[in-house]
Amino acid sequence: TVDSSAPADVSGSLRAVYFTASQMQDSAGLPALLDKAAAAGFNAVLFDLKDQTGKIHYASATPLAQQAKAVAADAMSLDALKSLVQTLKGKGFAGIPRLYAFKDATSPFALSSAKILLDDTSGYTWLDNSKDKGGKPWLNPYSADAHQYIIGLAKELASAGFSAVMLD
Repeated sequence: TVDSSAPADVSGSLRAVYFTASQMQDSAGLPALLDKAAAAGFNAVLFDLKDQTGKIHYASATPLAQQAKAVAADAMSLDALKSLVQTLKGKGFAGIPRLYAFKDATSPFALSSAKILLDDTSGYTWLDNSKDKGGKPWLNPYSADAHQYIIGLAKELASAGFSAVMLD
């Protein structure tokens, strides 16, 4: 048996399978997916908790996440997230939540101090392409508030029981 109270070991060789946020939230179907992944030789699960659109898939209580208004409507509660950690550990898997750090088309609208601005045009937000071609804002990798936002999420995930977080 696996001791589900012990942190999952992420220091050795990992073979991670990717599951979507909705698969991770499916408490009825997840055990069967984990059994199939284990049979295929996987020992870790990678999944998005802050996706490339900037949506957070768990109910973050960090002040900047609240200010960003980025928590998805169907987000897992913190208790459900802690239960997920125990489910993964109980099946012998390391859970590795992925946070898209700066690619974020949601938070820059509410965190003005954390977005990329155009230097030559005061007040205009930088987009990764022209607006008519679907350009989106990003968080500024040089902004202290952007750093604190991502660090706060990572610390919160560590306190929920995850021993590793992947920043993308």
